[in-house]
Amino acid sequence: MNYRFLELSPRLEETRDRQVPQTIKFELDEIKNHFDEDLIAIQSLSNVYQQLDEERNDASSELILRSQVILLESAFDFYLHELTKFGVNKIFEKSWAPTEKYKRIILRLELVEKIINNEVDENWFLEYISQYY
Repeated sequence: MNYRFLELSPRLEETRDRQVPQTIKFELDEIKNHFDEDLIAIQSLSNVYQQLDEERNDASSELILRSQVILLESAFDFYLHELTKFGVNKIFEKSWAPTEKYKRIILRLELVEKIINNEVDENWFLEYISQYY
C-alpha cells in the first residue's frame, strides 16, 4: 500500500494589501427608494416564474421562487443596515436623542487614541458604524 502525505501546509496570511471599504451615507428617501427598487425587481421575477412554470413545469421554475426569497432577505438586510446607520449617525450628530444601546457602543482603544490625537477625518464615526453594523 502506498503512503500518501495528507498533512496540510500552513496557510499564508496577510499576503494582500488591505482594502478600505468605501463608506456611503444615504438619506432616508434614498434608502427607501433603493428598497422599493429591489422589491420591484424581485416581484418582476414572478413573471419569469409563471412563464417557466407554464412552459416547462420543472425544478427550474421553483429555483426562481427560492431566488426571490434570498433576494428579499438581502434587500431587507440592506434596508435595516442603512436605517440603523442613519439613526445612529443622527444621534451622533445630536439631531436625535441618544438611546441606551447607543450609549453602549464599544470603540476600540486604537480608534480612541486616533480620535484624541486628531488622526481621523470628519467621517470617522460613520465609517466606524458602517463596519460595526
